[in-house]
Amino acid sequence: MIMARDRNGKVIPATRNANGTCPEAFCPCCRKRMTARVGKVRRPHWAHESGERCDEWWEDESDWRDGWLQVFSQSPNVDIENVLEKNGERHFYDARFGNSLVAVFRRTRLPPEQFAKREAFFGKMFWFVEANQSEYKRLRRSFHNHTIQSIYGNRRCYENDETRSLPFYSRWRECHMPVIFDFEQVSEGRVKGLWCVLPKRGQVRRILLLFTRTLFIKRLTVDSRLLAGSVDEVIAKISEREQKCKAKIESTRVPFLGAVDKQKMSAQLESAAEFGSLVDKYMRQGFSRLDAERRAELSLCRKVK
Repeated sequence: MIMARDRNGKVIPATRNANGTCPEAFCPCCRKRMTARVGKVRRPHWAHESGERCDEWWEDESDWRDGWLQVFSQSPNVDIENVLEKNGERHFYDARFGNSLVAVFRRTRLPPEQFAKREAFFGKMFWFVEANQSEYKRLRRSFHNHTIQSIYGNRRCYENDETRSLPFYSRWRECHMPVIFDFEQVSEGRVKGLWCVLPKRGQVRRILLLFTRTLFIKRLTVDSRLLAGSVDEVIAKISEREQKCKAKIESTRVPFLGAVDKQKMSAQLESAAEFGSLVDKYMRQGFSRLDAERRAELSLCRKVK
């Protein structure tokens, strides 16, 4: 860990002279003495003098995790690497925002029963995942196969195909809390922002949100929240916006053709090469296939007129 505590609970960062300036450094969970580890490869960090791990929920540190904790530690509203105690049970959390929202960092998958146990213990929380190369390739494949599509052209809201699963999410499908994926390192910067997969709330499809790094940090460190409302509220807002878009498109869809002419036109459009090229064009712009087909049909109908 990069932070230890003194006898009064005050945070002690792991620095190169920490052992000399503050020998009274303790683990916040087991309250045993910690020692600063200073090397040339990894950042300075704290470790138990005995080398033991006092909490089985604690995962090994990584440069990715330490880097994010350094970012969060700059805010006075964030408590990092501390312990939550409930019903006599004590467990580490990586970061806690505004004394309510907990972030649990993960690199490896957990057994299904552990997801439920930890989510029940921490309550209001989200999983923060250091994505690996395999998950990045599956994300790219999902976009290539149109498994993931934007919701009516919204570049921040996406949905998965109702008939398909999300391959990159397969290791975390037992979660009942939001999962944030950071692909930036494994994609060599080609994927900007962070992908948030929302838990299902009865609907067949799954909702995905794209956060910029700046918005993600601001929401957590300033507002102490991840989403603009609960998961149910966010999904309701997305559905409401989707219905408005549908109504707007339907109201402008080929208004100058009669029912018979619409059928003839649709039959002609199905085999038209121009129609297919227009659909591809709109899908490359981020529209779903249904929306792209409607826009292509409307464009061609206006051209005919």
